Amino acid sequence: MENSYKIAFVGLKNKVYRFEFDIDTEFFRKMGYEDFHNAEVLAKLDFDKRENIFELRFEIDGIVTLECDRCNELMDYELMADFTVFVKYLSRETLDADSTDEIIYIPKNETHIDVSKMMYDYILLHKPMKITHEMGIVNKGKPNECDQTILSKLKIQEENTEEEVDPRFKVLEKLKTNLYNE
Repeated sequence: MENSYKIAFVGLKNKVYRFEFDIDTEFFRKMGYEDFHNAEVLAKLDFDKRENIFELRFEIDGIVTLECDRCNELMDYELMADFTVFVKYLSRETLDADSTDEIIYIPKNETHIDVSKMMYDYILLHKPMKITHEMGIVNKGKPNECDQTILSKLKIQEENTEEEVDPRFKVLEKLKTNLYNE
């Protein structure tokens, strides 16, 4: 990723610093993610530098354009996420420590921290698994609903492709009906 997402913390005093990052469609393309047709996201980071630990508090807010899972039409979705990550220096006690979602360990000789992967991961975690127009935002006066033409075509196709019922199940259904009628 570019240097614009790397923070040089060596030489910074122990206090809170504010950083802002504009995240666009190109950011996601470089990370190998193609599902956002357009992205205009602002990430604000409060970087709290302390002696042996850094606290990174992120606020992410913006609009991404996605395909509706029901009708495949493009729709705008508002992404909002807040998360905190702690960065600690590796020490003798933490040499074997694994980083987690909330705690990242870095070597003592590290001079920069790249926040691009953190922002990318948390943005994708806050994208719903299923996207439908009802979840989106009203855009330029357009109704916030699926394309009815496409939905009616899908319904017709679904009706035309009803599966043949296995003859054995028809016999079982008949037996079940006879049992309940007796």
